[in-house]
Amino acid sequence: MSNQDSDPKLRHEFVGMMFAVTIAEVGLQIAALVQAGHFVSWIHFLPEYAHLLLATVVVAASWVGWTLSVAPGARHDVNRIFQWEFLVLLLDVALVILYFILVRSVDFEKEQSAPHTASASKVGITLCWIFFLYILWDILTKVIIFVRDREQEKSKKWFHYYDKDWWRKYGSRMLPALLCLVLAGTMTCLFQSADRLHLLTADLAFLALVLLFRALKEVISAVCPTEHDPVEKKILITMRDPKAGVDTAEQRLIGIREAEDNETKAKEKADREARQKWIIGWTALCVLVMGYGLLSTMYSWRLPLCESTITDIKTEPSDKNSPAEPPPPAGRHEQPDAGKKP
Repeated sequence: MSNQDSDPKLRHEFVGMMFAVTIAEVGLQIAALVQAGHFVSWIHFLPEYAHLLLATVVVAASWVGWTLSVAPGARHDVNRIFQWEFLVLLLDVALVILYFILVRSVDFEKEQSAPHTASASKVGITLCWIFFLYILWDILTKVIIFVRDREQEKSKKWFHYYDKDWWRKYGSRMLPALLCLVLAGTMTCLFQSADRLHLLTADLAFLALVLLFRALKEVISAVCPTEHDPVEKKILITMRDPKAGVDTAEQRLIGIREAEDNETKAKEKADREARQKWIIGWTALCVLVMGYGLLSTMYSWRLPLCESTITDIKTEPSDKNSPAEPPPPAGRHEQPDAGKKP
């Protein structure tokens, strides 16, 4: 069995375990917050829960996208160290490590009374690195390995492989990562002075950005499908079959067209159009939510919350382990040192 046709079990099992450890860390952080009584006063710790929600969505969405990826380099397994597939594995590992760092943006231990929460700019830097590695992953799996897997024809240069078919299947799917990297870098610079209250809106903007990245990929898949229509695919295979005669191919082509049900065709077309509208609607919603989170964080808009809730969120969590200065005894005033002159 060739490397191209093998199922990437080794790479998927190894990286899958890292995904499991990362998402388990989210559960450990939430469990520690709940056991410490921070679930009762959850309003006060909304920024911490918002960070963990963002990390959960990033990990879950990445797991689905990584598992279902049809990139040429994503379907190959690792057979040895010195090969491109091993670099793909290293990129997968690096991405999951960044996910773990994003989860640890909320650092809480049982000995502490208050969790340590990363600022919005630090979360944005982590997301910038994630999108940057997405771009490297696309280049490796959709450009370098794609060329390696093509048959090297003497009369054909390497750049001739990047035709319209390559752009429709793979090249167009590299644009969302580049766009989201620019947006993540911009938001990171704009969120430098975000206070504790507006960590909520910053996380909302980052969450919308992550979902926008996935939605844009769905939009491209709807506009530029990777595969032909099932009937058209059968026709192409039949016509390209060297063993089939011209008459046989024409008869099969006529038979396929006659066997196709008009009602089924109309239903499939309606479902495809409905899917496109649904994806475009989700994309527009992500853009609107991201815009609100961005502007609200930049200009410190007042959130639609009651005043007591805003006060609770703004209050920095106190650490019981930090020594506090005892108040001076009642009835006594601080006296100047005897050696000092008044």
